[in-house]
Amino acid sequence: MNDEKAYLRLFRRWSPAKIIGEGSLSYLYSETAAENIFGKVPNAKILVILRNPVDRAFSHYLHMVRDNRETLTFRAALDQEDVRIKRGWEFSWHYKNVGLYYKQLARYANVFCEDNIAVMFYQDFVDNPVSFMRGVFRFLNISPDFMAKMSIRHNPSGYPRFRWVNAFCSKPNPIKSLAKAVIPHDVGHNIKERLMAANLRAKTKMSISDRRHLIEFFYDDVRQLQRYVGRDLSGWLTCDD
Repeated sequence: MNDEKAYLRLFRRWSPAKIIGEGSLSYLYSETAAENIFGKVPNAKILVILRNPVDRAFSHYLHMVRDNRETLTFRAALDQEDVRIKRGWEFSWHYKNVGLYYKQLARYANVFCEDNIAVMFYQDFVDNPVSFMRGVFRFLNISPDFMAKMSIRHNPSGYPRFRWVNAFCSKPNPIKSLAKAVIPHDVGHNIKERLMAANLRAKTKMSISDRRHLIEFFYDDVRQLQRYVGRDLSGWLTCDD
């Protein structure tokens, strides 16, 4: 969205909340977002949640397959990534490069105060979601006694059993347009997510050869990242599932 006024109107629904924010997978990867955000909101709180970049790349790919936006095999898509980037394909097909976290974090560290940046890890959320969310709330100066609803798993990835089901859910069509006119947005969104999740096959695993290929690609960036955050990330560089 390039219209600032239209962008700000998106937040009216929650005004006058104490804290309002938003999130995007593209902001960390963007080469210009850090300076643009700082230029408008220099005291913004920047919360970054990182996942093992190898697993993230495969999950990213599965989301694209689920949404009928990727037709290549995972390895073929990885091999074609540089070609696609040169041809101007958007970040949704940048499976490897989106996972180069250290280089991306450096752009935010160069403009924002250190106290306004928090780097957290997806695995900590998986292991202990309550403790993780309390850490988020402390960073945002929200009471740690507040607890968000975490009963629904949003946006699961995977290979669809029936591609037509996901195509129906993800693309405009007359039936969806009619439903939107009578069903509240939040209810409709939950119905769509549940339907797409039910249509996924059993969990698909990445091949060992593809995992090794990605570990080699991410190796130097992960080493730099772990020095920056002061945390052992060597588990990201092993072939254990």
